[in-house]
Amino acid sequence: MTNYILVTGGASGIGLAITTHLANNGYKVFCTDINKYSGEPSENIIPLIMDVTKPASVEAAFKVISQQTDTLKCVINNAGIFVMEAICEIDEAKLQNIIDINLMGMYRVNKIFLPLLKGDYSRIINISSEIAQYSSPPFNGPYVISKVAVEAYSDALRRELKLLKIPVVKIRPGSLKTNMLTETTKSCNHLMETTKYFKDSFGNMVSMMSHELNKTNDPMLLAKLTQKIIEKKKPKIMYRIVNSKQLKFLGILPEKTQDWLFHMILTSKKK
Repeated sequence: MTNYILVTGGASGIGLAITTHLANNGYKVFCTDINKYSGEPSENIIPLIMDVTKPASVEAAFKVISQQTDTLKCVINNAGIFVMEAICEIDEAKLQNIIDINLMGMYRVNKIFLPLLKGDYSRIINISSEIAQYSSPPFNGPYVISKVAVEAYSDALRRELKLLKIPVVKIRPGSLKTNMLTETTKSCNHLMETTKYFKDSFGNMVSMMSHELNKTNDPMLLAKLTQKIIEKKKPKIMYRIVNSKQLKFLGILPEKTQDWLFHMILTSKKK
């Protein structure tokens, strides 16, 4: 029996690592993305253009996929964006877009493709973030809000689909070597150009984050974890991978202490 996988955001970065690894291990992967597939051609990879923010686009992908198979082994919701913005300044449409991609896109895909998921044969993997379990650092609010919502959504979905014997699994990855550093740099530059209130303190925030953003953890680690979850008869509710020790330590501290630390770091004068 052919095992079919659906990956969202599969054309580059983490999604491409997942797509390539699963295809190399015998899975037939529907690699969906708003952008054109950038990997090597493979008979096990079926690229499809799909915009998770548009129900009609997801429905169109469902129609194509359901003509090739009536069963998916796994839906892997990886599509997402990271944006650094001040929560008190961000444009409303931009905040809505982040939530639309990171949360509502996941909701649309799972809802529309549910008819192709069969009992305990199939499963859903939702990619969250390690930061979703902590209070948001400054200028990370829009992203963290979307990922905290992903956690709550995943929990609700898991308890409902347990009645249908379909496991729903969350993964909280830390920093992985992708194009996120480039995108984050662009986001930082945009914020520095547009912020009215935080030009001085934001530079300190970028310096504080640079250690995490420059980590070189291989995204293939996450790809291998998805295979493990797919093949495990009874996967865990949640998996962590390459999580930050610094964030974990910070999260242990009382909220007021965290507030004080962030304030001290962001208001310190550079020498």
